[in-house]
Amino acid sequence: MRLSVCLIVLNEASRLREALDSVREVADEIVVVDTGSTDGTPEFAASLGAQVYSFEWVDDFAAARNFAFAQARGEWILSIDADERLEDPSSLPPLEGDAFRVRIVDDGVESWRTRLFRRAAAPPMVGRIHELFDPPLAAQDSAVRLVHSGYSGGPSEEKHRRNLPLLEAELRERPERMDIRVELARTLAAVGDARAASAMDEALSHVDPTAEHAVPHVAMLMEAAMARPEGERSEWLRRPLVDALVERWFPSSPPLWWVLAREAAMGGDFIGAYRHLERLVVMAERGSYDRSIGFDARLLGPEPRLQLGGMLVRLGRLGEAREVFEELLGDGAVGVAAKANLQAVNALVQEKTA
Repeated sequence: MRLSVCLIVLNEASRLREALDSVREVADEIVVVDTGSTDGTPEFAASLGAQVYSFEWVDDFAAARNFAFAQARGEWILSIDADERLEDPSSLPPLEGDAFRVRIVDDGVESWRTRLFRRAAAPPMVGRIHELFDPPLAAQDSAVRLVHSGYSGGPSEEKHRRNLPLLEAELRERPERMDIRVELARTLAAVGDARAASAMDEALSHVDPTAEHAVPHVAMLMEAAMARPEGERSEWLRRPLVDALVERWFPSSPPLWWVLAREAAMGGDFIGAYRHLERLVVMAERGSYDRSIGFDARLLGPEPRLQLGGMLVRLGRLGEAREVFEELLGDGAVGVAAKANLQAVNALVQEKTA
């Protein structure tokens, strides 16, 4: 048996069919592990041809995943959630090596996760929430896309509040996990909890700005911290020090370069803003961006190029700005803004030549 598709579910009868139908063409078996549904999910999954197992929920996503993987008989496993669907079954790569990262797409936000892997190569997962392989699997990128609908528009407050005790418990058990520190601070902020600021400060206290490297979730922490007024930030989170840190730690992080471009522009440093935006444009053209942390995929779309044109106007390079705006006229996302900007540039040129 070549490929098993594994899911853990709870009360997913209303959307399970779409998930299972999306993988039926590639799955040799579908394993569904139910963690206590009351809406008939197990019976419905069985009626759709899945192998169904029960697992008592113990506030631990990794434990449930590991149980599901243990039931699989395939040489390879594709792990999905009930609120995800495989966009294109033909995108599965030849199953060689040990693991592949797949792209999770949710309301414009994209992230890469190791979801397709050789069963014999995979160590157990760990983590009550945001579970991961320990040690990590060496994974290749793939063209596989999973469209996720569960958090469209962002996670609901109900899901945030469900996650809070799991995040707190995971941090107590594995205090070394910076990703959990960051997610705890973000989740507290999302539900308006007064502890959010102190949680962010606590996470920041674990970052050494003199270090040569930083774990990926520090990028998310820096992005959130830089939303604070500059006077409320540590010195290393202010320009120009933060520019140097991003260059050292996260030279291919789209959201951080976007934040730095915004800060440079707001501070009147239009040359700096232009350089940061140009970097984003090049990342998009070459596909040379960091895939370890999710971000809004629009940062690799036409918006940075539109803003790049605006910086060219600020720098008096009107001919180059005109070319940028002309290239964007047919774009559905920014075409209207590009047209307005182009008209403004043409008016400026006429003033200069009058």
